[in-house]
Amino acid sequence: MLKRKIPREKNVDLIPKGLYCHGSGDDFPSVYICPYWDFNEAHPHQENGYCHFIGKGDWEIAVFEFSLIWDKCKEYGIKIDDRKK
Repeated sequence: MLKRKIPREKNVDLIPKGLYCHGSGDDFPSVYICPYWDFNEAHPHQENGYCHFIGKGDWEIAVFEFSLIWDKCKEYGIKIDDRKK
């Protein structure tokens, strides 16, 4: 069962810049977790992350490789290169 309430429509502006599903600084309040990040307690701890933006969880991605959504690491390329300099 997924835990968080997510936005009805996908909006890239809600995704933090950088490699992680969280951010801080000028763009967001001091601690901001992407509204598309979630977890599912039906899966083991290090396999329970879920991204509503891409519609996949660690348990689906990790079939062929490992996945770190559970640790709030992005598993897709959106705004990864937009890190603050």
